[in-house]
Amino acid sequence: MKQQKKPSVSCKTCLLFTVIIAMTNYVLGQKLPEMPMKAPYKNTLQYVWSQKTVLESRLLSDMESMDHWEHQGFGNLTISGENTYKGQGALLLTSPTKGDKPTRGRPWGAANAIYTVPGEDW
Repeated sequence: MKQQKKPSVSCKTCLLFTVIIAMTNYVLGQKLPEMPMKAPYKNTLQYVWSQKTVLESRLLSDMESMDHWEHQGFGNLTISGENTYKGQGALLLTSPTKGDKPTRGRPWGAANAIYTVPGEDW
């Protein structure tokens, strides 16, 4: 029986090159999506939430006093007359970006404004 010759390295290289070119032509022939891809608005949580019926609404804080507001961390929490939305006051949280020494966790200059709603358990 005659033994078949194994393809030479150059023949294997030609075959690989041909396959790569064929795959490239196939991929480039297809239309690629525009980047970044845009999410359809109807598939977003914002759309879903905007379609919900509001059964009841109420004002939680009129921003006229610090009642039920609590500050934790660096800086200060006050009522300011600047940048108001409705009414006479706006909450102003001022805080350095870095404290005197590192704290546990991240970042150094952590500050929180917490509003407690009495009688509610959300």
